[in-house]
Amino acid sequence: MLVTGGTSGIGLHTAMGLARLGAAVIVTGRDPERGHQAVREISSAAAAEGHPGVAQAAFIAADISTRAGVAALAAQVLAEHPRVDVLVNNAGAAAQSFRPTADGLELDLATNVAAPWHLSAALLPALRSAEAGRIVNLSGGSEGTALDTAALNVDASLRPLQMYSNSKRAAEAMTLELARRLAGTRITAVIVYPGQASTRMTQSVTPEMLDGWMRPLFPLFRRLVADDGGKSAAKASRSSIWAATDPALDGVTGRYFNAKCRPGRLHPSVEDPAVQAAVIGLVEGTWGVASWGPAAG
Repeated sequence: MLVTGGTSGIGLHTAMGLARLGAAVIVTGRDPERGHQAVREISSAAAAEGHPGVAQAAFIAADISTRAGVAALAAQVLAEHPRVDVLVNNAGAAAQSFRPTADGLELDLATNVAAPWHLSAALLPALRSAEAGRIVNLSGGSEGTALDTAALNVDASLRPLQMYSNSKRAAEAMTLELARRLAGTRITAVIVYPGQASTRMTQSVTPEMLDGWMRPLFPLFRRLVADDGGKSAAKASRSSIWAATDPALDGVTGRYFNAKCRPGRLHPSVEDPAVQAAVIGLVEGTWGVASWGPAAG
């Protein structure tokens, strides 16, 4: 099982939870030092549940905010792990200001939408090698809000946290299109919402990232996301672990599940095929068209 952004926060606890269930886990991240520490923690968690050995975990250094980074990651995974049963697209970004990448996409949009879209496509050979491949995409931000496609990749159109939330709505729309592309295969794709957690991302939020009316509430927000030793991140990882492993989800695709692992409703804008096409058009217009290959498998 491959967990992107699995060296800290929700991703790390997702990887640890999967390892406890006996899965061989690959995690990605940008920092090798954190990556190797994550491997030790994941392997220790696996050993504690009777699944010893460092082979339970592996780390691949990758920056998935760029197309080149995604391509390099996919190439290494395919070379070293010809079968991937589950891909958890956990890595996310919440930029403190509008930050375009070298590929022409704003950082949140590149990391939260373009990366999982292109990585899923690139790893199809490995996912097809599984008995029933699964793709789990994480949502986030303001659950159930509308997707504003006109504000995607537009400088100064939204406050940074609104920009993050809008990118997560776009990730939901992307996942529905992903499930449609994979219809008729043994590969499924679902969306999960992790809920609020104290992570490196949430702790990096500044008052300037909030709407003006929310800034007086910033001290309360800081208390809510104060370091809790990973307790809230572990709780938030439950939906990802469940979606990656529960047999009840065999054959279930194109569905959304909330932090309690219950079916939820997406905003109608996310479910609009025209909106989904607009999201994919924006992503592929900058990163290039993803290759989905034959539909069978």
